[in-house]
Amino acid sequence: MAGQVAVSALAGAGFEILFGDLLNMVLIALKNNSQFKPSLERLKNMLEEMDPFIQRIESFNRELDQPKQLERLQGLMLGGKILIQKCSKIHEYNCLKRPIYNKKLLKLEKDIRDHINIVLQLQGVADTKEILVSQNWTLVGVNNVSSGVKQLSNQVSSGVTQLRDDIGKLMMSLTNGDRVDSSNCNIRLACLCSPPLLKVDPVGFEIPLIELSIKLLKDEISQHIVISAPGGCGKTTLATALCQLENVKDKFKSNIFFLNVPKLRNLMVIVKNIFQHKDLQLPDFQSEEDAVNHLERLFKQIGPDPILLVLDDVWPGSESFLHKLKFRIEKYKILVTSRYEFPSFGSTYKLETLNHADAVTFFQRIALPRDLQSYVPDQEILEKMVKCCRGFPLVISVVGKSLCGKSAAEWRKRLRECYKAASFFTEHEVLDCLQSSVEALNDNVVAKECFMDLGSFPEDQRIPGTTLIDMWAELYNLDEDDAIANLHELSDRNLIEVLVTRKDANEDDGSYNEHFVTQHDLLRELAIRESNSKGIEHRKRVIMEINENKIPELLTEQNELSIRAKLLCISTDETFSSSWPSMHAPEVEVLLLNFQTGKYSLPEFIERMNKLKVLVLHNYGFVPAEFTNFPLLGSLSNLKRIRLEKVSIPSLFLTSMKWRKLEKMSLVMCNIGQAFNKSTNKISDAFPKLVDLTIDYCNDLEELPSGFCDLVLLRKLSITNCHKLLALPEDMGNLHDLEVLRLNSCIELTELPGTIGGLHKLQILDLSDCLSVTQLPEQIGQLHNLRKLYMIECSSCELPSSVTNLFHLKEVIGDDETAMSWKRFKPCLPSLMIRIHKEINLNWLGLNSCTKLTELLGTIGGLYKLQILDLSDCLSVTQLLEPIEAMAGQVAVSALAGAGFQILFGDLLNMVAIALKNNSQFTPSLERLKNMLEEMDPNIQRIESLNRELDQPKQLERLQGLMLGGKNLVQKCSKIHEYNCSKRPIYNKKLLKLEKDIRHHINIVLQLQGVADTKEILVSQNWTLVGVNNVSSGVKQLSNQVSSAVTQIRDDIVKLGMTLSNGDRVDSSKSNIRLADVCSPPLLKADPVGFEIPLSDLSIKLLKDETSQRIVLSAPGGCGKTTLATAFCQLENVKDKFKSNIFFLNVPKLRNLMVIVKNIFQHKDVQLPDFQSEEDAVNHLERLFKQIGPDPMLLILDDVWPGSESILHKLKFRIENYRILVTSRYEFPSFGSTYKLKPLNHADAVTLFQRIALPRDQQSYVPEQEILEKMVKYCRGFPLVISVVGKSLCGKSAADWRTRIRECSKAASILSQHEVLDCLQSSVEAFNDNVVAKECFMDLGSFPEDQRIPATTLIDMWAELYNLDEDGVIANLHELSDRSLIEVLVTRKDANEDDGSYNEHFVTQHDLLRELAIRESNSKGIGHRKRVILEINENKIAEWLTEQIELSIRAKLLSISTDETFSSSWPSMQAPDVEVLLLNFQTGKYSLPEFIERMNMLKVLVLHNYGFVPAEFTNFPLLGSLSNLKRIRLEKVSIPLFLTSMKWRKLEKMSLVMCNIGQAFIKSTNKISDAFPKLVDLTIDYCNDLEELPTAFCDLVLLRKLSITNCHMLLALPEDMGNLHDLEILRLNSCTELTELPGTIGGLHKLQILDLSDCLSVKQLPEQIGQLHNLRKLYMIGCSSCELPSSVTNLFHLKEVIGDEETAMSWKRFKPCLPSLTIRVHKEINLNWLGKNEVLRLNSCTKLTELLDTIGGLHKLQILDLSDCLSVTQLPELIGQLHNLRKLYMIECSTKLKENKRKSSSPEKISINPKQPKNHFPLTFSSSLVVVLQLAGFSL
Repeated sequence: MAGQVAVSALAGAGFEILFGDLLNMVLIALKNNSQFKPSLERLKNMLEEMDPFIQRIESFNRELDQPKQLERLQGLMLGGKILIQKCSKIHEYNCLKRPIYNKKLLKLEKDIRDHINIVLQLQGVADTKEILVSQNWTLVGVNNVSSGVKQLSNQVSSGVTQLRDDIGKLMMSLTNGDRVDSSNCNIRLACLCSPPLLKVDPVGFEIPLIELSIKLLKDEISQHIVISAPGGCGKTTLATALCQLENVKDKFKSNIFFLNVPKLRNLMVIVKNIFQHKDLQLPDFQSEEDAVNHLERLFKQIGPDPILLVLDDVWPGSESFLHKLKFRIEKYKILVTSRYEFPSFGSTYKLETLNHADAVTFFQRIALPRDLQSYVPDQEILEKMVKCCRGFPLVISVVGKSLCGKSAAEWRKRLRECYKAASFFTEHEVLDCLQSSVEALNDNVVAKECFMDLGSFPEDQRIPGTTLIDMWAELYNLDEDDAIANLHELSDRNLIEVLVTRKDANEDDGSYNEHFVTQHDLLRELAIRESNSKGIEHRKRVIMEINENKIPELLTEQNELSIRAKLLCISTDETFSSSWPSMHAPEVEVLLLNFQTGKYSLPEFIERMNKLKVLVLHNYGFVPAEFTNFPLLGSLSNLKRIRLEKVSIPSLFLTSMKWRKLEKMSLVMCNIGQAFNKSTNKISDAFPKLVDLTIDYCNDLEELPSGFCDLVLLRKLSITNCHKLLALPEDMGNLHDLEVLRLNSCIELTELPGTIGGLHKLQILDLSDCLSVTQLPEQIGQLHNLRKLYMIECSSCELPSSVTNLFHLKEVIGDDETAMSWKRFKPCLPSLMIRIHKEINLNWLGLNSCTKLTELLGTIGGLYKLQILDLSDCLSVTQLLEPIEAMAGQVAVSALAGAGFQILFGDLLNMVAIALKNNSQFTPSLERLKNMLEEMDPNIQRIESLNRELDQPKQLERLQGLMLGGKNLVQKCSKIHEYNCSKRPIYNKKLLKLEKDIRHHINIVLQLQGVADTKEILVSQNWTLVGVNNVSSGVKQLSNQVSSAVTQIRDDIVKLGMTLSNGDRVDSSKSNIRLADVCSPPLLKADPVGFEIPLSDLSIKLLKDETSQRIVLSAPGGCGKTTLATAFCQLENVKDKFKSNIFFLNVPKLRNLMVIVKNIFQHKDVQLPDFQSEEDAVNHLERLFKQIGPDPMLLILDDVWPGSESILHKLKFRIENYRILVTSRYEFPSFGSTYKLKPLNHADAVTLFQRIALPRDQQSYVPEQEILEKMVKYCRGFPLVISVVGKSLCGKSAADWRTRIRECSKAASILSQHEVLDCLQSSVEAFNDNVVAKECFMDLGSFPEDQRIPATTLIDMWAELYNLDEDGVIANLHELSDRSLIEVLVTRKDANEDDGSYNEHFVTQHDLLRELAIRESNSKGIGHRKRVILEINENKIAEWLTEQIELSIRAKLLSISTDETFSSSWPSMQAPDVEVLLLNFQTGKYSLPEFIERMNMLKVLVLHNYGFVPAEFTNFPLLGSLSNLKRIRLEKVSIPLFLTSMKWRKLEKMSLVMCNIGQAFIKSTNKISDAFPKLVDLTIDYCNDLEELPTAFCDLVLLRKLSITNCHMLLALPEDMGNLHDLEILRLNSCTELTELPGTIGGLHKLQILDLSDCLSVKQLPEQIGQLHNLRKLYMIGCSSCELPSSVTNLFHLKEVIGDEETAMSWKRFKPCLPSLTIRVHKEINLNWLGKNEVLRLNSCTKLTELLDTIGGLHKLQILDLSDCLSVTQLPELIGQLHNLRKLYMIECSTKLKENKRKSSSPEKISINPKQPKNHFPLTFSSSLVVVLQLAGFSL
């Protein structure tokens, strides 16, 4: 009675008693009966293991009121008791019964185990889910969670086209085996009148949809409705969404006709489309009136069913034919969308633009990135951007997509552009706003031209991708991959949409026959407007439309119009009479003729187009057109590419053809049966250079003429969808150069010729859907270069044994049957991958009301993306097949009554029960299956119910598939006759396998689901506890004591900037301004790959080998020497040995020994001596190192160049435990032992490349392994090349990948530094479509090696060189950074790009990339270079400077870098065109070159001193002669009396950084306002001798930006500050001695941003601060002691205050008066020395008592070391916010932790590394921090 539902054990004994009784009986039986001892022993052990858990479960079941959960197990226990009793009575000599009962005991044990594995496992999953539901209720705290997910839809899309009775019609266009005359056939590539599908749910259309639904469904008066709105408002989207509504589809079912009606269409086209859509024979309409009559008769036949005709995008002038479609038919409705109203036709529904809230929602959905790293604009910028879009969905979509993932600079730039267009609410305004998205392509000139070319095609027509390839290949010298890359670029910006009609189409093959482009009509108009912006004679492309024989005026005004365009497009309608005007177009290279007539005459002027390279004849009519003067084409002698679509090619085609240069010919849907016959000309003579031939949908082609086999240069041959093709010529083997052969869907083709084996270069062969090919020829094995073979739907095709010779075959794509055929050859072809193609093109699948449909084909299982399947009213479909289980992506299945999983499960159980009654031959297997299903039933119901509540619909998908397959199997078993002995064992095995699969799924998958749900419960509980703790803990008191760690950081900050000691002022001319810890090892961004062995080797040499005192790490550039040295410094054993005595210095070309010594002294914070010579510096360094000793020291000299060996030898001190590690591209054998670092091996290179190049999303292209391996091979193991090339390819299309492979392959010859540069070159050439970014990259070579480049310097340069604003410059920097060509560093963590401040932005670049930039710049002769870069080292002047008396250069940028030894002896030079001059130097005294005086075009001057003290100039007044100077930057310069000689009348921006300026603006008769009358931007940074800003600065009335920062001696600002009426930004951060702001600051009425951060001495803001009515943002970080006046309540426009916690508390009391104010607490204190905040080491800080809560803001922190922090007794609660923390060191810590179990987003590893064994051992977990420390034995 194992299956009983209820058990009453005699007196109703409880389960625990019953279980105990069984266990006792087993124990007694063991003592008294030895014959069953082994079985009883196993049973006893199992029951004892179960005992404690069973008691707990039973106890909990009583509490939970779940008495039935153990019923089945209770029955087994009762049966077990009876069985044991019987066993006890069997005598030991009863040999007959012993084996029987032994088996029963074993079966009892197995049944109990199975029950626990299956039923209790399911109960556990169900209980877990119930807990999870309950937990969700607790956490969310809402009442509607239990409502569950929506019920499966019972009735789905009835408006999708009815599937034809014969599935074969989908691909073959055949009827009953009869041949169809292609001249009359309707080649149907898509359901023309089906409503398009919505990609996403529309936003803001709720009310219009309701109102239109009422009009269409309930209002009998509204028969004709016109939706009217300007272009881009979403009329088409609204109409589409309306057609998708359930109530609309329920009413109109399959009678919704959705047609686009652009300008050139007429009424006959509409009628033809409707007939074609209904799959009816197309009548031969005699006139429009005849067509209308046919349509009316058709609609009356359809009636009385409701009919909805949707006419989309109707243009003015079409009102007459709208009226012709008004039939008196009941329930017939017409919906029109138009930019215009047609009041006489019907009622008008005016669609408004989106309201602001909906517009913001829509914009956020499109524009805001989904990752956590990209820039997200603040709400104000976002609202402004949305406002500019004016509620137009199209504009929002295009603008939003173009901004997604862009930088703040790009957002501001686009905002300014859009503002220019936001004036009037007109369609012209929409185009203006869209214009900004096109202008964003200015940095990609070719892509912009490609966009404008798209206006050359008729409106609302699909544009073949191959046509665009042909055009752009000749117009812009692009190959196929580049053309497709531009398509993807335009698609990514929402300017077009790329469609792929064949789902197995693979871009890897370079085949784009299935790629099409569509474009919104407004964007097409924009392209045409852009093209027509110039006069006809100056246009690059001329686009003409001739409608109703109305010739454009520009053609009739002149006798013969002459144009100079390279592209000419002429589109005509069905009425065109072929009467052409005269035209002269000698420069035209591409001619597009779009027409619709059945007969067509080519224009005579085509004969004179001598430069014509591409000709496209596209017939948009319904039948192939006949040409009256076809031979005219024969005169086009320079033609290289031709595409003919729906053209009837005459029989004398070859007679007049003289296309000697033709390379590509495409014939699509043409009549070509007679084209190549009856001609004395040979095909090879007509097309001697043809390399690419495409014949597609040419249904009258029965046999390919043998003459095609003489085209010996042919590389691509594509004969597809030619359903009458019977045979290929025997001479196919003559095509020796053929690489690609496509024959897919040639369904009558019976065989391949044996000579195909001669195609030795063939790489791709496509035989998909060649249904009549039953065997491949034996010679197929001779295709030794074949890489890919398509054989989809070739299941009847037999394979010869010779396929084992296809050694290079990498991939076979086929269906299941084809895959089975190939699998037996797999052992002979180890590199072969067999891919089963699942996804056929049934995107539009809807099968409702297909009453004659009897079954679904097995291939339906391949529709993985199918979300809705409608089988309603398919009365003849009696069963669903197994493959439907593969449809994992479906959301809803409406199968008759819409059965859910529970119904499916019940159906299977019922079918098993019925089969048991009717079929005895499978009784044992069916009985087992039935018992198992009955046991599962109640728990499955619970799990399914709870899954709905938890919104986990996919958790039982696989089990659902098994149930569905089970139904099919049981059905088949029921049909097998009992005498059919052959099938019985087969299906018996299948039944057993089904049972096993279900058990296995429950044991494995549901168990994992249970574990996952349990983990989710734990996480949810943790969050709940955190929430409870947060509520109960209340608001923490403000910290009264700052920890010693933060004090130390404050000390560092003071050292960095204040340069104060003991209250005395320090002469800034001698101060060491320390912006970074120059000798600290850099931090690694990511774990290096492939350095395990080198790190181990170096560790042995430097830590254990006493003989290895000095090591030279040598390798070519880009091999990762610096990375290896950096990683070595991060090793724990290295840090343990050398501690704080690791000195890491970069030694580039211009550095000398004194610089190295000074850096080390600076790093150790030791007073910097005044070195007299190099020898003196070395002596000081040796004494310093001896003082540090005997502690071990490690000196790392990175990137040492040749000629520096003498410097190295001077650093060889005889000091114990002193080690030197040198990295260099060269060896120094006399200095020390050499360790040669090799490039990465192939496996490591692949790993690194995959990490960088492969996208993390699921949508971007991922290359196949072969392409990836090739790319890695070309990188030759160089990590730098891998990084740059990989980053530049991440997220790119297949076309981009192939282009880059070709470029890199040119450099893969020898392993040299030159080769590395060549390979990197391809990443720079990828900028060819962004000329400005490429020029910017090359400009970076103008700066000294390994120096940070201030972003503001680049802004100054590029603003003048390339006419960029600040945002444009930063956008280019981000572009370079995204490609790994530079790194952008931000030194101040609260720096916000939204403010347009970039003083804290710096750029660094790898030295190899700098070399590449210089090499690119120097590729031309000195007289033709755009930039000239000079390096003068040790007074050695370049030879080409000394060879001429006076060198003359024409460059616009001149950079001169000198070292410390420079004597200021300048050669003579003439540089009249220089606009930017960079002078980089290191000397304490410096003389400007005399030739600077003659630089009349100079606009930007940068003087950058890389020395340690401000330099004095001997001829500073020379600068006063630069009358055109607009921007100047002086860094570390001692400025004399500045104003006496300055005449910078055009100067707009001045930056003074780390300068001595105390005496610069005094003792002068000149006024500052006279010297700089146009100054708008002034920056004074780290000028520590500035005590008071001169009052005269307040006369600079045009000043908009004033930044006085880090000036630690500044005491006061002038009282006249209020005179700066135009000032918008005022930055005073880190002016620590500034005590107050002047009251006149209230006069700065335009001030928007004020930064007072770290102005520690400002105790109170003036009352007049409230007069700053335009103030938007205020920084007050570190201003906790600053009191706020009550007048701040008048700052109505103040949006944001950024401060620390104390400042935030001060502002909160004013929050009610400032409702729009956001108070942001700045969490990240200035920890610049943490690099990217990835590592924080505080070990051995014995006086550190606590960590502040602000540590929770270090979101990137991965490693935290608190070892030996003996005074830290408690960790802060917010430590739980360190979601990226991977390692925590707490050696010798007795720290107590607050429980903090916040959810961690990626808790990878937390490790505790010990020094002592006791309670200190390494652990790796994926649990919370609390659990880790508990396990480690710490006190919690």
